[in-house]
Amino acid sequence: FGRWGIYGLEATPFGNGWGRSGGVHWMAGAADRVDNSISYASPNFNGWQAFGQFSFSTGSNAGAVAEQGKWKHNTRRGGLALRYKTDSFTAIGVVEQIWNTEGLANADYGKDTTIASAAVNFLTVPTVRLFLMGQYFKNVYSAPGTPVHSAQKLIGGGLAATNPTGIEGRGFDGYNVGINAQIKLWGGDLYLTTAYDDWEYKGDVKEGQETSLKHYLVGAAYEYPLSKRVHIYGSANWTHGTGLFDSDNFSDSSDPNSYQVMGGLTYFF
Repeated sequence: FGRWGIYGLEATPFGNGWGRSGGVHWMAGAADRVDNSISYASPNFNGWQAFGQFSFSTGSNAGAVAEQGKWKHNTRRGGLALRYKTDSFTAIGVVEQIWNTEGLANADYGKDTTIASAAVNFLTVPTVRLFLMGQYFKNVYSAPGTPVHSAQKLIGGGLAATNPTGIEGRGFDGYNVGINAQIKLWGGDLYLTTAYDDWEYKGDVKEGQETSLKHYLVGAAYEYPLSKRVHIYGSANWTHGTGLFDSDNFSDSSDPNSYQVMGGLTYFF
């Protein structure tokens, strides 16, 4: 939901951080940038709160993008969210729509994108909070990863002659689900994540071309406060993909099939 983090912070204790260890990169639209935006948060009514955001430009294009005279020649993004939040239980639903630039010479970004997201988190015991989340999406034009993967990158020569860049028609449809947890342990916080996502490319491809990808991940992290200002942390992650995410399709560090281990120290000013 823009850079507010309205959804991500309720769906996983990792929020939008921790790199591959947190696994947030498998969410559709979670890291998208917006600009020229108007945002609104309603007053809190006994735990209920509504949010709205509209962006006159998604930030998808490099540099400043000139406003075009027709609506369909600009890329807009809008979202609505409803959240119920107490100390022990939170539920949230978000619907986002991206009106992609269409029909403009040298700047056609495909059909409109829809992303629907829902999450709940709750205390099972005073020291354990469980997070459950899911998303459904239609016409998303880049698959999850660090960095994200375009259809042109994943399919390449398998795209139909009428669809050379992978965005002339439909994009990816699919869903993802995740289970996450935050556990108070030994004076610090233990974070756990596991997720599965299933994507299917719906654009035109050559006969026999693979169009699906599946993605699995497991991650864990631990953060311990040495003082109010100094925290130490460590994390590890295993990620595996099939179909278009098979390792044979990659020759660089963007391969989603990976292990990650990291650690460090954070100082709060």
